[in-house]
Amino acid sequence: MIHNGVSVDRFDRDRASARQAVAAEFGIEPEAPLLIHVGNVYHRKGQLTALAVVRDMQTDLPGCSLLIVGRLDRDPAYVQQIRETIVEYGLDDRVVMTGLRSDVASLLAAADVFLHTALEDPHPRAVIEAMAAGLPVVALDVDGVSETVVDGETGFLVSFPSTPAELAGRATTLLKDESVRREMGESCRERTRKLFSADRTAAEVAELIL
Repeated sequence: MIHNGVSVDRFDRDRASARQAVAAEFGIEPEAPLLIHVGNVYHRKGQLTALAVVRDMQTDLPGCSLLIVGRLDRDPAYVQQIRETIVEYGLDDRVVMTGLRSDVASLLAAADVFLHTALEDPHPRAVIEAMAAGLPVVALDVDGVSETVVDGETGFLVSFPSTPAELAGRATTLLKDESVRREMGESCRERTRKLFSADRTAAEVAELIL
């Protein structure tokens, strides 16, 4: 098994300036708790679940916001459903769909927690990139996600199937405790450097070929 790898140093960005930039572009309060979900918007990635998570978090963390980053042309009907659900949940000023972006590293640096709600995912590069950026991950315990995230160490895994409230509870725990986020973030970067670096992946591919 050869896992995906990323260049960890590429995700070492200044968080304060990244947050200011995101706040200015999307109208999000600089101090608001911020989740980020990265993945092309279609059913398998579970963005509807992410919306329900943010909805459920508003009671304990009013003002909690979410960036949904990813292409919007894979499943137009699903994208429209997302837009309608944002309105239905009253999250118009809490959820931003950015579309495809070339500055994902900066967007990750601006966030506090990475939310991954894919119903299935072989070995998502987005999760590795989030960990390289030092973001604790809250995710469904599926496929390659369970090989990447260590529950209680680099984030929280929630058994599938689950309710949005379960994911919301884990995310709320992280957003309320900066020290835990920082500790988990450091563990994320260490685990990525050790197991999911681009250099390691390249070396393993070369060894297999040779």
